[in-house]
Amino acid sequence: MKKAQKLKKRNFIHLTQEEFENPLLPLVELCCSETDLYYLRDDVHRFIRATTCRNTGFDEDDYGEMFFFYLRFLKHIELLYLLMHRYPDWSASTNSPLYRLEIVGRSYTIYDDDCKGEMILKFWKLAKEEVWDVSVFMRSFFDFRTLPQWKETMDDLMQALFSKEPFSEYDSEAFQVYEYLEKLGEALFLAYEIHGKEYMLSHCADRFGIKKKKLVDA
Repeated sequence: MKKAQKLKKRNFIHLTQEEFENPLLPLVELCCSETDLYYLRDDVHRFIRATTCRNTGFDEDDYGEMFFFYLRFLKHIELLYLLMHRYPDWSASTNSPLYRLEIVGRSYTIYDDDCKGEMILKFWKLAKEEVWDVSVFMRSFFDFRTLPQWKETMDDLMQALFSKEPFSEYDSEAFQVYEYLEKLGEALFLAYEIHGKEYMLSHCADRFGIKKKKLVDA
């Protein structure tokens, strides 16, 4: 029987000790407070575009924003790795009391009536099997590159922002890197629905304006 991997905090420098001990905390914060999937997707696209060409019109605020995105990517990658190892089951459900999952052809949508009014999550990048079980994506993400390799890749992407050459000149797998980064945000929001929302309802519903009736319903 394979022994479970023991994770060490020193390998997760972008997460606090509290977040390392309970990765559902930053997951809930991301999805219920920091942003929504549409804004996050837009941020990812802006960062990717900035690594593919000369940024001659950028000022210090633009570079500051890109650095913020870079740090957030690093945190999200560490978070994804932790979630993958801390929770064995990442299967979605079509009859969950916490969300409604609809799969029609190649359209995959989750409706969540609790957080921020009604939250509608449309998964444009994740494949059907990844929506059904987000651990499929998690494993693929870290099979493609290990956690340390992903951190090196993010450093290379950040350096490309200041270079005259696009990231693809440094990395022959640039297209796959971009594809994985676009899927990353979708995977985290899906992970929130599968495990994070139940934690939010049980421990911090008041903070996000969820009425006590919702706790009973859930």
